Amino acid sequence: MKKFFTICILLCLGFTFAKDIEIWKNVKIPTSTGKSVFKNMKSTKDERYTAIATPFLRYYEAKNHDNSKPTSAVLIFGGGGYSQIAIQRDSEPTAKLLSENGIACFVLAYRLPDNRDGALQDAQRALRLIYKNATKLNIDSEKIGVMGFSAGGHLAVRLSNEEKDFYEKIDKIDDFPKKPAFTILIYPAYLADKKTLELSPEIKVTKNTPPTFLMQTQDDKVYEASSVGYMLALREAGVPVDFHYFKEGGHGYALRVKGVPASAWSNLLLEWMRFNKFAK
Repeated sequence: MKKFFTICILLCLGFTFAKDIEIWKNVKIPTSTGKSVFKNMKSTKDERYTAIATPFLRYYEAKNHDNSKPTSAVLIFGGGGYSQIAIQRDSEPTAKLLSENGIACFVLAYRLPDNRDGALQDAQRALRLIYKNATKLNIDSEKIGVMGFSAGGHLAVRLSNEEKDFYEKIDKIDDFPKKPAFTILIYPAYLADKKTLELSPEIKVTKNTPPTFLMQTQDDKVYEASSVGYMLALREAGVPVDFHYFKEGGHGYALRVKGVPASAWSNLLLEWMRFNKFAK
């Protein structure tokens, strides 16, 4: 019976299991300086989007947990260099894993290609939608975090540190918070200079930056410095950070990495979430 009422709530909110949720539904999508596209374009093989004009959320209900208590939630951004997103390669498998461990997940398909500020607008709006519907979805509003892979990690960091609104208020949804309670970064990109380790100009770490789980491998030569630079900035600001620095693994593997210690990152993440009371 409770399952029936949950489904009814989701249907009323537009959160369904068969249909993606437009985050700018019935409102005008804010303009940005990025490239304009007119429709979503994807391949059928691995749901790889190369253009997204209408950003959307995909919801994964928390499973295997005590329904009498609210669960935590994670908003996930896939990687792809801001030129593509392959949902079935990193975001969806991770969302399903966390869901099976009692954590609600939302995968965001943000605007593409080459639209970083538009993606940040989408991320702020998506997070606010989750906060707005937290009680109805049995989510603890103090335990809503964000997670990003590669370029999605850059987006997660911007969302975690940006103090200003990246678009003008549209409706009451924009009264809700736009910053997460915690941040999860898996081989994030574009965060720091490769030689100096100085952070990219758009990233301003402060003592108010959320506690962070950070995973990186040393053979990811292009983006290794990105993680190291951000970790050092977090430490300098006094922000709690768990930094897992493995020798091998490469880049872009998500849950597919096998046969090396880096494959333990998802178990380490779950332990970190439980230890910090972000998960049961």
